[in-house]
Amino acid sequence: MNPFVYPKAKHTRTQKPRQYADYRSYKDVLRIEFHRKCVYCRVPDTNAPRRDGFGVDHYRPKSVFPELATVYENLFYCCNSCNSRKRSYWPAKGDETKLFVPNPCDHEMYKHLRFKDDVVEGKSTAGEFTVKLLDLNEPTVVSYRQSVTQLIEAMLAQLHRLDNVYARLSALAEKGGEGRDKLLSTIKQIEIDIAKAKRALEQLTAQPF
Repeated sequence: MNPFVYPKAKHTRTQKPRQYADYRSYKDVLRIEFHRKCVYCRVPDTNAPRRDGFGVDHYRPKSVFPELATVYENLFYCCNSCNSRKRSYWPAKGDETKLFVPNPCDHEMYKHLRFKDDVVEGKSTAGEFTVKLLDLNEPTVVSYRQSVTQLIEAMLAQLHRLDNVYARLSALAEKGGEGRDKLLSTIKQIEIDIAKAKRALEQLTAQPF
């Protein structure tokens, strides 16, 4: 399971927040809208490496489009590293169709960016440009992705083992007999361990289990 994959379909916004005078007030809503992940590098906000937090990105920069500074449809959930690298970038006239930064609402992200193992590849001119502009394969981040995917694989294997043990012990407990109380106590502990493993996986992947 790779938590960093780019979506293959455009995102339709699900949240309808009130109008705020300060764009930063949309942050909590955007966190829900984009499932706690940076829309550009796909890192969940609970495990971001070398990042000092997440914030609100103006897809069309407010320095160029001040009228869109608090328009919800122009705002995205973004890690501070991608945000600082993107800055006020906007394609020059004539470059709009090739040197743009894809976003999940206006573009099918997978047509422009994909993960090959733990490295982001550009699948289009815009994708290649975005990889360079946002430094999506900075060594620290690639190493982080490797460690996360390895940890997820190990946790999924452990969860599979716990599920198997749980099923076997539950079958024995149903038969009753001597030692049933001890079996039920062990089963209860396994249920707790399974729940903990699922919560940890949710934190790593920003996906429900």
